Amino acid sequence: MIYVTHDQEEALTMSDRIAVMSQGRIVQLGPPEDLYERPADRFVADFIGESNFLEVTVRSVQGGIATALTDDGLDVALAVGDAGADGTRLTLALRPERVRLAPAGGHVRASGPLDANGYRWWTGVIEEVVYIGATRKYQVRAGGQLLVAQQQAGSDVPGFRAGEHVDVGWSMADLRVVHKH
Repeated sequence: MIYVTHDQEEALTMSDRIAVMSQGRIVQLGPPEDLYERPADRFVADFIGESNFLEVTVRSVQGGIATALTDDGLDVALAVGDAGADGTRLTLALRPERVRLAPAGGHVRASGPLDANGYRWWTGVIEEVVYIGATRKYQVRAGGQLLVAQQQAGSDVPGFRAGEHVDVGWSMADLRVVHKH
């Protein structure tokens, strides 16, 4: 059966395979999890779910890890296979639920780009908090980069307030290259 919808949640829950179309062409075809976790390009990453987009330039490649710098000055780490050579411009997608927030100062910055758990941490400031029942959505600024983070809400999960300083982090495995310039 073929079912046409613009409701992404409906498509993800009802489908065995999804075809994302743009301008009359199939951009990506596959199981719902593949489209969400490994979008083929920026259009799919934006259309299926919500994403933070980071524009970066690869600065160095060493030991299986590439270091890149966002236009706003954040150093990010990603797998070498995704990065390309030094100087390559990339657009990275990062899902809001993959952005981790923690009380400020709780994470020791690694001497390299990643901590022992494979995360890179920055200092950020919460700019906005939206309570959505089961989750809270935060806008947090790390360096000059504005990111959306989404975390479970609940009595055992610390909530943050606008203006509060936090540690902001994610695993390099959570970044997806959605465009090479």
